[in-house]
This record gives sequence, structure tokens and C-alpha cells, in this order.
Amino acid sequence: VTMTYTIDNHETDVAATIAEKVTLTNDNEEYFTASYTINGAEIAAEGSTTVTVTVTMNKTPVTTGQGTANISFELEAAPVNNANPEDPA
Repeated sequence: VTMTYTIDNHETDVAATIAEKVTLTNDNEEYFTASYTINGAEIAAEGSTTVTVTVTMNKTPVTTGQGTANISFELEAAPVNNANPEDPA
């Protein structure tokens, strides 16, 4: 299963970065693998990026009890200091 999310930055004068603030959890790694990719960690003012989360089944057969997993993906965006882009505001 692949899910793609578009993240829009609606600010007109502030860029944002998301690369270092990502959490992905999976409570059934025996049966499922979860991974993500970020297509550009910095989001320009009024720009956008995409995040793709992929969940793959590792082994079969899967019974009802084994075939469940709680997989969560969280990210946070932080503003980028426009005067010094290397220094978050």
C-alpha cells in the first residue's frame, strides 16, 4: 500500500523544513514494513512537497490476529530563518 500526501506551505514569505522532525512507528514489523520518502525537505514560501508512505507485507499467510498493525507517521515543519537559511527561526 502506498499513500502520497501533498504538503503545502501557505506562507507568503517563510520557508519551512521537515526533514529532521519525522516519526514513523510500526507495531507489527514481523508482518509489515513501513517506510517513507520526502520529495524535498525544504518547502519554499507558497511551495509544496510530497511525502510518500509505503507499507509492505513481509510474510504470508496472515491470520486475522497477525494481519493487523498500527502504523503511524508524524511530521513537523519548522520555519526557516530567511536571513540565514541554515538557522531555523
